[in-house]
Amino acid sequence: MKYDPNVHPVGLVAYFRAAYDRLADAKEVVTDKGDVKYVARPLRVPSMAGYGVTVGVARRTLQAWRDRYPEFEVAYEEGKSIQEAFILELAAMNGLNPLISALALKNYQGWKEKADVEVGGSITLRFDGQDSEA
Repeated sequence: MKYDPNVHPVGLVAYFRAAYDRLADAKEVVTDKGDVKYVARPLRVPSMAGYGVTVGVARRTLQAWRDRYPEFEVAYEEGKSIQEAFILELAAMNGLNPLISALALKNYQGWKEKADVEVGGSITLRFDGQDSEA
């Protein structure tokens, strides 16, 4: 398929936007304990691969378009932003397994887990037979 600057940037954003806008249709559910929560069950979680299937190209082609056409790069980044918001909101509405949400955010959005590590102790260095502590 040949890239069309009048179709593909707009189409990519529309693909992600359509899924995101459907989150407004979340259903109110009352649990066995009487709690009320909102649950969204989308038909599919939007992805770049999914958009590629929609227009009949591989992810590699989408990446090539992103690298070559500035307007597609802008649309690509906007799509990723919508996707991130979609995953976060869907997870908050109990519509996506928390482990899957975390995996999707790490793989699609580049999120990382951060761990704070404290190190203590001392180091002894030996120079020409003399001890020195750092």
